[in-house]
Amino acid sequence: MLACLVYVDLNPVRAAIAEPPEGSDYTSIQQRIRTLQGASESSAGGEKAEPDIAPAPTQPPELYPFVGGVREGGREKLPFHLADYLELVSWTGWAVRDDKRAAIAEDLPPILERIRITRAAWL
Repeated sequence: MLACLVYVDLNPVRAAIAEPPEGSDYTSIQQRIRTLQGASESSAGGEKAEPDIAPAPTQPPELYPFVGGVREGGREKLPFHLADYLELVSWTGWAVRDDKRAAIAEDLPPILERIRITRAAWL
């Protein structure tokens, strides 16, 4: 299943439609990254949230979460950490293949660095 997720998330990159995965419209990786960035921005404000306001989600509610993600209703989670998945997508996307049009540019840093998620925000 993990291989299928990576394959689908990298399709726009491999087809030379999008350059980095976070720029791939209509993919789960773009949704996950945008949600993660929103959570990071809300936690980076330095202000304490009101006690009755829930923290920003770290994973999109419409997608199955990776382990460590919060999900209402107690649904199962994908047995992989989101940070590890993003790293796997980076590694796979950097691989140049003869049967594909494109790859992630070798000089691009890993996804978490590109989207400026700090270690503190991630934790």
